[in-house]
Amino acid sequence: MTNLTRRSFNRYLLASAAGAAAFGGLTVPAFADSRLRFMWWGNPTRDERTNAVVDLFEGNNSGIVVDTEALASNDYWPKIATQAAGGNMPDVMQMDYRFLFEYARRGQIVPLDDYVGNQIDLSNFDPGFVDSGRVDGQLFGIPFGANSPSVIYNMAKFAEYGVTLPDHSWTWDEFWDFARQIKAVAPEGQWAVADKAAWEPAFDIFLRQQGKQLYTEQGELGYTAADAAEYFEMWRQAREEGLVPPADITAQDSDGLDTRPISRRRVAIDFAHSNHLGGLQGQNPDELGITLFPHREGGVPGQYMKCATLLCITANSDAKDDAAKLVNYLLTDPEANKILRMERGVPGDNAIAATLLEDPDDIERKTIEYFAIVQDNVSPMPPPPPAGAGEVEVMMVRLYGELIFDRLTPEEAGERLVNDAQAILDRA
Repeated sequence: MTNLTRRSFNRYLLASAAGAAAFGGLTVPAFADSRLRFMWWGNPTRDERTNAVVDLFEGNNSGIVVDTEALASNDYWPKIATQAAGGNMPDVMQMDYRFLFEYARRGQIVPLDDYVGNQIDLSNFDPGFVDSGRVDGQLFGIPFGANSPSVIYNMAKFAEYGVTLPDHSWTWDEFWDFARQIKAVAPEGQWAVADKAAWEPAFDIFLRQQGKQLYTEQGELGYTAADAAEYFEMWRQAREEGLVPPADITAQDSDGLDTRPISRRRVAIDFAHSNHLGGLQGQNPDELGITLFPHREGGVPGQYMKCATLLCITANSDAKDDAAKLVNYLLTDPEANKILRMERGVPGDNAIAATLLEDPDDIERKTIEYFAIVQDNVSPMPPPPPAGAGEVEVMMVRLYGELIFDRLTPEEAGERLVNDAQAILDRA
């Protein structure tokens, strides 16, 4: 994903007479009463839609100019951390639930309670959903949409291979048996399943199916080295059988949707948050489908629903009232949400969601049907991650890289994961 901002692109166009003539509608005021910065992570679909909505906002709010910047997730958080350290964060930022508590407790984002009922209208939001943005009783982030971890699959490949997807109630044994069916007929250079063992939500669901979790309510690790070793061993066996790609292919799977194995048509099955279905479909000429994670035989549901992203206002913003107007526009404006639709998940504003559900596109229809199944197969939302959880997530990805290249056994990786995670939490 390019790091070129919408506003700098507009300036570039306007710098030449030809550009100004060709793009006469793109204008940047020489001065403005208020200038905001808005940053998010995403994908080309999200970027195009969000920038279009920002243009609408500027047209409806004379005197407010919004500079936007979009990055891939793995670039976004290091940049936000650097800006936070320098007191130069954007006025409005897209937030992940797992980082909400860290930024709130460090005083880097501000409570929004005083804006609710004034600049921000949450009258059509479910109070319980809004509460997922609270930290220590104060509202620091407003949910932008709801999602759930999911299995994404290539419907065309299933048809090509002559295999039939099992029911969504499948177990892990049934999942891997299905992967073996695919392997038996897939051509060379194609695999059944993407190796997503390093994706933290997949590990979390695996643990939750055993009545455990990543973190306890007290912010402590909720699993043992043996639990992690069992999880890593499951994926090692899949790699040994050739059900997932070898290490060199898996190592190319980065955070960008265009690098996912299913986007490169190397696998028939991948894993992602449900709101990424549209972005992944945009990368793939074949039709994609969505279903639940496999479950553990006799275990509890591991699936959960959560706020996909949140909107926050930063402490260093000099235009918090106008930032609140932008937040409200993104969340509640009907015209804006006709453009945004469900790319970030099902909208939290029930009136907006109801309007979109009257005429859903294919991706939205699949998402709605998926959520209807998820709602009957969920356990409670995980406890809020403690300070340091983001660093633990990054560490796990690095650790898994060592494991897939056989520099660690599953048992050694399990011990390392627990020990290194505990050290991170202790110093956070």
